Amino acid sequence: MIRNKCICGTPLRDPQVDDAARFSFVLSSSLAHVNYEVPMDDAVTLTGGRVFEQCPSCGALVFCPYPQSPNGPGRDHDPIVTYGPGTVYEQCDIASVPAIYLSFRGLMSSGVTGGVMYSGVLRDNLAGLFHVDAQNLPTWKTVKDALVDGANVVLDEWWFAAIGRNFIVLYENVKVLRPVAAWHRVAGTENKNPDIDAVRTQYRESWDQSASDMMEVAQYRAELEIPDERRKLLVQGNKGRMRLLDGCVHVGRALVDVTQWAPQTALQEGASLSAHGGVRQLDETAFGIWHGEVDDPSRTEGMQVDVLIRHNAVAKMTCSCESAQQRHICRHMTAVIYEMGKRMQVNMAVDRPARPRHNDVRMHTNAPTQSDRYRHYADAFTLIHGRKSSEPRYRWLTQYIEPFEHPAQPLYHIEFMPIDGMSRREMGFCIYSNTVLSLIEDVINNKCEYAKVFQRHGLDTSVSLSILNIDAMDGDLLEALVIVLVRREKRKEGSIAEALESGMLIRMLRRLRDLDQTL
Repeated sequence: MIRNKCICGTPLRDPQVDDAARFSFVLSSSLAHVNYEVPMDDAVTLTGGRVFEQCPSCGALVFCPYPQSPNGPGRDHDPIVTYGPGTVYEQCDIASVPAIYLSFRGLMSSGVTGGVMYSGVLRDNLAGLFHVDAQNLPTWKTVKDALVDGANVVLDEWWFAAIGRNFIVLYENVKVLRPVAAWHRVAGTENKNPDIDAVRTQYRESWDQSASDMMEVAQYRAELEIPDERRKLLVQGNKGRMRLLDGCVHVGRALVDVTQWAPQTALQEGASLSAHGGVRQLDETAFGIWHGEVDDPSRTEGMQVDVLIRHNAVAKMTCSCESAQQRHICRHMTAVIYEMGKRMQVNMAVDRPARPRHNDVRMHTNAPTQSDRYRHYADAFTLIHGRKSSEPRYRWLTQYIEPFEHPAQPLYHIEFMPIDGMSRREMGFCIYSNTVLSLIEDVINNKCEYAKVFQRHGLDTSVSLSILNIDAMDGDLLEALVIVLVRREKRKEGSIAEALESGMLIRMLRRLRDLDQTL
């Protein structure tokens, strides 16, 4: 090994150990060159692939030696990797990530290396999904299709990643750019890749000497100060990830639908704990994990709850109480869920009774789709008896009305970064809050065939919202318009911000709410 110890002094292990501490990065463009038809083991050995080991003490990522291909000799150097094995990246606060990593426009134009990062645990998860041996997984193309399938939300331990000279940033969705974890390069630990100089000489451009480092950050600081409280939360997030891997309840359902997937007793008791201030602490930590501490009057010690959120859904949860250790959803979990709803300004019907069902305990095993297996019967009974559904049709969109009208923080802001050495030219990037990113997430995962809706109404998807009569539209067209607006954001950054500023997006959501009330 090039580095036997982390910068904190903790001994490092053999990078071939395939567990939660091993992070493999696969470059998307490398896979595209071979049409993804490569095994999992071979993918990381392609150009741009690399392996990191996470320090169990401080959470830093250490760049390991280049992986050896099982079907041939490995490479010694990679010309597209600036800093080679031995370089250390310290875990940092997401707030320290430069604007370039938070903007569609900025990231797409920066040249930052993008791909998929996953831990060694993913192999076992995939083996369970495909019902095969962990050493005989399908090709990477099949694996990647499974990863981006919304039905596999509990298939965690993988992230989209952006890796540059100075930062490593993980996202839960590359189309949303919501960072969940980040690391920055520790100055003085980098091991320069000798092949990069040859590449720079070959592809040197006329403005190379005066251009600022747009790919990473305009003014990179050798050390990024992390407040002690935030550092504790990062450590808590790393520990929470391990607790979730050791044993948890798989859910795979939307946060707002808690009354449909949690037992009635846990709902009532959890709502009571939340209402009486039982959730003493609740923080978003790292990897999309929320950590909560719940005071229970019937217990002498506080309960530790961890909730993993992926794609606006509760992927899995764990709690330190006995009930949760038996893989049951407990009142401490639901108390944290309700508190999260308050933080996210999500309207959850706390007092609405859950739908009657049997065998609640079986629904909360490690089978993520078990709770959906019989839901179609309830819909059939509704049709037979001629009753209207109790769920509004467009609730998935109208739930954002209140957060947009009374945001807890600004919905977006503009950040400027210089694009030349003298800072004479600047480029603006639109950075959205988590509330807007949640809307984007929901829209991206929606299966509405918006193109057919536009065709049926004789409209083009490039139509300007300002010329449309929102109050006369039906729900299908309004839903399609919101979807097109979000998709337009990738081509023209700031489209959603303009719709928020003009009030057009709120008008469309209000119209959908009115239509819901008439159903």
